Amino acid sequence: MNPIQKLLLLLYPLIMVCPTQAQATKFYSTEQGLSNSSINQIYQDKKGFIWIATENGLNRFDGARFTVYKKSSGDSASLKSNHIKTLFEDSSGNFWIRCFGGLMRYDRDTEVFSNVIIHDEKETRIYPPVISICERKNGDVWFATSGTGLLWMKQGETKCKPATLLNEYLGSSLLTVVYEDSGNRLWIGTENSGLYVYSFDKLELYAYSTSSPVEKRITSNAISTICEGENGEVFVGTLDGGLNKFETPAMKITSISDTKDNRNLPVKTLIFDYANQLLVGTDGFGMKKYNPRKQTLEPYEPFSAPFNFSSSKVHSLIQDKDGNTWAGIYQKGLLFIPANPNGFKYYGYKSFRANNIGSNCVMAVHKDKDGIIWVGTDNDGLYAINEQSQQVKHYENNGTGASVPSTILCIHDTDYGKLWLGSYLHGLAIFDKRTGHCSYINNRSHPQFTSNKVYCITGDRQDGLWIGTYGSGLYRYDRVSQTITAHYLRREEGNNEPVNNWINSLICEDNGQLWMGTLDGLSCLDTRTHTFRNYKKKNSQLPSSVIFALEDDRYGNLWISTDEGLARM
Repeated sequence: MNPIQKLLLLLYPLIMVCPTQAQATKFYSTEQGLSNSSINQIYQDKKGFIWIATENGLNRFDGARFTVYKKSSGDSASLKSNHIKTLFEDSSGNFWIRCFGGLMRYDRDTEVFSNVIIHDEKETRIYPPVISICERKNGDVWFATSGTGLLWMKQGETKCKPATLLNEYLGSSLLTVVYEDSGNRLWIGTENSGLYVYSFDKLELYAYSTSSPVEKRITSNAISTICEGENGEVFVGTLDGGLNKFETPAMKITSISDTKDNRNLPVKTLIFDYANQLLVGTDGFGMKKYNPRKQTLEPYEPFSAPFNFSSSKVHSLIQDKDGNTWAGIYQKGLLFIPANPNGFKYYGYKSFRANNIGSNCVMAVHKDKDGIIWVGTDNDGLYAINEQSQQVKHYENNGTGASVPSTILCIHDTDYGKLWLGSYLHGLAIFDKRTGHCSYINNRSHPQFTSNKVYCITGDRQDGLWIGTYGSGLYRYDRVSQTITAHYLRREEGNNEPVNNWINSLICEDNGQLWMGTLDGLSCLDTRTHTFRNYKKKNSQLPSSVIFALEDDRYGNLWISTDEGLARM
């Protein structure tokens, strides 16, 4: 693209302002307003709110802040206890909450929590601890309890009653989960007596345990969670026997172990995500993902988790209406994993896996031809990171004249094993990758170089380096003669000068056009004729005159970052 074409693009409204949005993994703890880090369950209601049941309060998250509900002494419309275990919303709009002290319903319109009265067969009031709730396709709501077996509520009724006949055939009243599959079967997990499957079509009950015949044998009797995939396969998680897969309707059972052959994996929760991938939350072994081809569970770890995710207790998983995954990490908090991640990986002190560049601000990043990522920081020197995200070396300013600058604002590479580092106080440093030593170009070594604040560097085809400073304009340094050969400074309005002396970014094109992004506009220097073209918001389609960065692409576009958005030329 020639200079005239570039000028026309600026003078006519052809610059696109590109608003950007991105989603990243986020972690929420008590510091962000969550009432407690011991999370028992996460649930999304029909209105889109995320509810979090903790051991010290019920939380509702609207995407920006948490609203916390707790027991209030003397208020009969509040929760009976702050220890919340189970959440569920049925198709009739009933929002069920099980806390220590009994089962409750929440009325959104009045924000009232009311007790659910339950009677046994003798019409005696009981207070069963409800562990799991599910709604059948016909609208009936079923409750699995610890000690009272199954309860159910017929659609349209308000009375919750025991499933007496079914309970008589269950090997235990200590239940952990109830789940209806697509085949009209009710799956019932117990604490210590295995799994039961009741067919409403055939009116038959089938038992599966560690002592069952081989074709009905499962890996553990401690059932914790049940989930069905799109192809009708039902996965059953156990607390001390890993994962079992049932192929319906034949009910063929396959034991699924993880890649470390841990057949005693404590599985706490299961979900299928937006891509129909089975995610497995464990008690102390983080998250796993199911590989259907290998029939194994593989490690799954968000890159930027702020703690050792591989040993976390993932007690609850949900997929929200937008396809995002939410993980309840027991004793830590709530982790949001976006369905459409922004593609960026976080490196820094907030990441357990990639805490390799200290905790100071990152000011410059450069990847060399060997794949090493060089990171310049604010007051913490220079880091070298390899492609495996491992720290190769940390170069610090040790007070000697040959050490790196403490604050590095920009990095420029050459073909001679050297990096050119722009510093905040010490001018331009020439860094030798082999020795780790620096030599300096500043107002001491070159008196005509009047500023030591080097914000940006770029090279040209004549072995020259263009140096943008903060307040002292533009310099050209000849690497062959090792001298300053040009200095461009803004002195008066209207003269053939750069638009501003505070230069943030430089791009030099093959045709000799040097573009400068400054705090007060965009300049283009023709290095052959030494003439400037200057552009500001008022005489172009730039969204702002405050320009932070410039970048060109292989299609001849110039990308301009401003304080009012991103522009493309």
